[in-house]
Amino acid sequence: MKRAVRWALLSMGLAGVVTALTVAPGGATPPSGLVNVPLARGTNASDGTIPLQVGTDVAMAQITVEPGGSSG
Repeated sequence: MKRAVRWALLSMGLAGVVTALTVAPGGATPPSGLVNVPLARGTNASDGTIPLQVGTDVAMAQITVEPGGSSG
């Protein structure tokens, strides 16, 4: 009986360690060589051709990627 409890606790501990290592946040690469210029920001109040709900926040930006640049 003690052996079964020991194996159960060991298995649960090992599963916890594996879960903690795989769920830990990954090291994302930061962007480089990108220039973000906000152009406009507002709230959709029209029945235009773009299928958006009335009241949706809308943002426009010009994003320039330099040669060799990366979004991450």
